[in-house]
Amino acid sequence: MNQKQNIASCRVCGGTGILESLSVREMMFGTREEFDYFRCADCHCLQLAAIPENMGDYYSRDYYSCRKLEDLSTSLPDRLKRRYLYPHMTRSKLGWNDGIGRMLLNFRSGPPLQHWFEYLEGPVPLDLPILDVGCGSGEDLLGLRNNGFTCLLGVDPYLSEPLRYKSGVEVRKCELSALTGSFGLITMHHVFEHLEDPKGTLMTAKNLLSKNGQILIRIPLSDSTAFDKYRENWVQLDAPRHVTLQTRKSMEQLAKQVGLKIVRVAYDSSAFQFIGSERYSVDVPIVGDTDFELPEERIAFFKDEAVRLNRLEKGDQAAFVMMVDD
Repeated sequence: MNQKQNIASCRVCGGTGILESLSVREMMFGTREEFDYFRCADCHCLQLAAIPENMGDYYSRDYYSCRKLEDLSTSLPDRLKRRYLYPHMTRSKLGWNDGIGRMLLNFRSGPPLQHWFEYLEGPVPLDLPILDVGCGSGEDLLGLRNNGFTCLLGVDPYLSEPLRYKSGVEVRKCELSALTGSFGLITMHHVFEHLEDPKGTLMTAKNLLSKNGQILIRIPLSDSTAFDKYRENWVQLDAPRHVTLQTRKSMEQLAKQVGLKIVRVAYDSSAFQFIGSERYSVDVPIVGDTDFELPEERIAFFKDEAVRLNRLEKGDQAAFVMMVDD
């Protein structure tokens, strides 16, 4: 077990009081090494007490999706669809009053669109500059490009090299702080919980926002039924890779500290909060061949329970939409 180290203050609010402490095992790969977590008495953020100097050792080679993906087709018919057909269909799918799109959707479904778009405040122009932080090889960006979005950039410092796709998507090998310019939408999909300095990162993102821009952060939440049930075996603790497990309260405090306001919170947890935690509860890691199986009726129950908890705002992950607080 790692030797306990006292942290000077909470990474979110600066508080020094500790509400509770936990010893959490590394169970994704099943090393079972133990790490100390504590919950701040003020903002209730659950966080890793001491970050290992060798944090990179806790990520396997293929943990990050960093290999260049297959590009979108650049044939003339497909390019014409992305330019003239799919944008109409995208607007219609999102309820943005596109009559042509509604007509087209009567004949075909078009490419799939990320579900999180429905969380945003108002229509997002298809030429709006969009930045995806910690995007790996840019899979989400390629999906957006296929739906007709045209101004797309990703950043990920863990890439082996920068990526440029002929379809127009670019992913840079750099930190967020290295960027200049402005973006109408900045997304972080399950990246924020890995950061050692969430406040600093959020401030940097805010400074890159254009007027009326939005930040979308999707994260696990420790003020959830799944954490209350499984505690140190909650799968989304993911020690030691997850440094901060935020709460609604801690996210509100973070936003306020950097001059942002939370305009929407949407819970989107899945049955994995239970299935993964059940594995950990019986000492079965996520990675590796095992004989662990749950009955189909149990899995169906967990799926229904995830829907119910999201409705009650007690699921174990959510999307936070933020804008500048004028």
